[in-house]
Order: sequence, then C-alpha cells, then structure tokens
Amino acid sequence: MIIRAVIESTSVLLGIVAGLLLFYLVLGIGTDITLRTITGRGIPSVAEYADIVLVGLVYLSLARTQFDGGHVASGLVAMHMPPRLRCIVELVGMLFVLAVLAGVTWYTGQIAYESYLRGEYRLGLTGALVWPARWAIVIGLIAWQLQLWLRVGDLVRGIRAGTDVEDPSSPDMMV
Repeated sequence: MIIRAVIESTSVLLGIVAGLLLFYLVLGIGTDITLRTITGRGIPSVAEYADIVLVGLVYLSLARTQFDGGHVASGLVAMHMPPRLRCIVELVGMLFVLAVLAGVTWYTGQIAYESYLRGEYRLGLTGALVWPARWAIVIGLIAWQLQLWLRVGDLVRGIRAGTDVEDPSSPDMMV
C-alpha cells in the first residue's frame, strides 16, 4: 500500500508540475503577444522555450492521466466478456505496452544523457536548453510505467478472484 501511495502521489505531483508548465505557457505567450501588439517588441526567448516547456507538459502529465483513467479506451468488446477473461485480455495488453515503453524509455534515457553531456541547446535569440525537456520525457515515461504496473497488480488480483477490476475510466467510476 505504501508503494501505491508513493506512485500515486508522484503521479499527482507530476500532474501539478505539468499544470504549472501550462500556466507558464499561457501567461508567457499571452504576455508576449500582448507586448508585441502594444509595443512591437515581445519577451525574448518565450518562443524558444514554449515548445520545450510543451514537451515537459505532455510527458509529465502521462502518469496523472493514467491515474485518472483519462486515456482513450473502448469497452465495446470487453463489456461482453466474463470478468476473468476481461482481466486477462487487459493484462496481456498492459504487459505489451509496458515492454514497448521500457524500450522507448531506455532509448530516450540514452538520448537525454547524451544531450545533457553535450549541453544541447536550441538556437534562437537565446540558447534555450533542450536537455531538461529530454529528461522530462524520461521521467514522464517512467512515472507512467509505474502507474501501469499498479494496474497490472490490480488485474492479477482480479484474475485470481475472478471478479471485475475497478477501472477509473469506467462510467460507473465517473463523478
């Protein structure tokens, strides 16, 4: 239970960080556009950092989205399966996704490490560092995988019990 609480708390924390990045984007770009309209000059480097911040926003929010059950899913076929079979099918899918994500995370981690060592930056009015965004991808993917492993544990328990597993994205769970 402690591990679940730590993973879920991390997912929530990363979701908050992603929200702050969204706030930065809205405030920074909005202010930049307003200043450009009024004075003809914007804020230096807002454009350079906007797409880098957007990467962090997307990847850091993956685990929170999984936690909330917000990923796209369709239960059209699954709703006609017995509970144990439904859990088995979802478990097989989850294990496949986790295997693919492990490979993607490993490869992305290598790229992020090399980017950090090189001090990779993006050309523009200012040299916007790229490597923090690359690490945000790795952190987001790892957090998402941890959240998926929690689901795998729930599915295994559902298979053993032969019962349905609570799914946060199901209509019954929506508030």
